[in-house]
Amino acid sequence: MCPAETFGRALSASAQGRATIVAKSNAQEIIDVHCHCFAGLGQMKLVNRSLTRLRNAGLRHLAVMGLVNPSLKAEDVWKLIPEGFDNLGDPLFNEADDLLQFTRQNGSLLFPMLDTRFLTGDIPGLLRGYVERGFRGIKGLYLADDGNDLRVHSAPDTFGISLQQYQQREWQIFAFAEASDLPVLYHMDANRYGDVMRAILDDFPRLRINFPHFGIGRKAFGKILDRYSNVCTDIAYLLPHIQRNPASYADFISHYPDRVCFGSDALIYQPEIVLDYMKLVKSLKLPEEIENKVQGFLSESAPVSGDIVRPELTVGSENMKTSGCLSPFEAKEVFTDRGIITD
Repeated sequence: MCPAETFGRALSASAQGRATIVAKSNAQEIIDVHCHCFAGLGQMKLVNRSLTRLRNAGLRHLAVMGLVNPSLKAEDVWKLIPEGFDNLGDPLFNEADDLLQFTRQNGSLLFPMLDTRFLTGDIPGLLRGYVERGFRGIKGLYLADDGNDLRVHSAPDTFGISLQQYQQREWQIFAFAEASDLPVLYHMDANRYGDVMRAILDDFPRLRINFPHFGIGRKAFGKILDRYSNVCTDIAYLLPHIQRNPASYADFISHYPDRVCFGSDALIYQPEIVLDYMKLVKSLKLPEEIENKVQGFLSESAPVSGDIVRPELTVGSENMKTSGCLSPFEAKEVFTDRGIITD
């Protein structure tokens, strides 16, 4: 059974008696595992229009990365933000409260993930607090030096710590995620940091992790996929690259059909980017079964939820952990079927 089917059945079965289930022929349920916030409550109407447009296009679940900034000053914050992202929200990137509010208002659509790049101090304690408030996954970036592919400053230099101290912080994040069974989306270049990537996976064999953007380099990352079954990737930010060489990328996706997820790297108020990625997948003319796996479509026979809003499943509630309001990250069947286990 493909992961989207497993997810759909888990959602519909658990929602029986609590919400109306609408069965649709040839229904599509698209899951975007990679989106960013960069917006606040002042953009509520803009965000709602964006999400409505995506719902109408077939999107049913969107993983959104939300930044928190306990201590960095304005001049340091932008050292760790790549160029080309327009922040409409808090100028210091304290997005947690606003993202959780967006999540509460949109039923099961949004899956909030905590972006940890600015975290310092008691890492396990901070993560525990954010999870208790309603975050359900973790986002990270490996910024060990100025040579990273994002062309941002190194995290050790920004925080005034050593490389060893920085790696200890990242290892604390991975340890917490593995112990808490939280999915991790972690930006890391397999070409430049392959040894560190393998060290992470060797030290945390039960970590459910997505290295996005095909691990930055398909040749190096393919070796990671071949060796570690708990790893997946996504197509986020790769649109221009795939358009230049569609046959090659289609071959890579077809070789790892159970490991490639749909992702856009869009901001929450940029529906047009997500829509462009939907068109991109269609343009590859993959076999239907593989295309369905990538986009997270439900099969024709699988039941599909309508726009379910379940007030008892508020962000941060204990019910969220055991309810049927599942995402592609939460259902263990999805991840064991997919072998990944994400984004």
